[in-house]
Amino acid sequence: MIGIDTNILVRVVFDDLSAPKQCEIARNFVKDVKIREKNIFINNTVLCETVWVLMKLYKLDKSSIIELIEALLKGKIFVFESHATIEQSLCNYKNGNADLADYLILQLNKNCVTTYTFDKKAAKNNGYTLLQENDS
Repeated sequence: MIGIDTNILVRVVFDDLSAPKQCEIARNFVKDVKIREKNIFINNTVLCETVWVLMKLYKLDKSSIIELIEALLKGKIFVFESHATIEQSLCNYKNGNADLADYLILQLNKNCVTTYTFDKKAAKNNGYTLLQENDS
């Protein structure tokens, strides 16, 4: 199995007009890995960073992000650190108002009594508790 970082994954899934050569190299790399019948590992951090980059820098909307992640999850070449956890997080993201990373954190922390946050949108979800001055 081969690991990749965020800048490779972004260029595989998005046409970055500022780096067309890198997009071509990244996509050819994936084709080569596929031909060699290997897998590409995407860890949770790379997935979250990729979503952040696509939303903040490239201004992709939520539905485009969801579509992209679903396609990656279905692809046979990609192996995820927590496939089932990401699927559940994606389902919650589709129906919720917080970021995908917030739902992934909740899934990874499911054995915790609660997960404290300053993020008011995330705190609206069961499993999160808004941390305020009087909590410390």
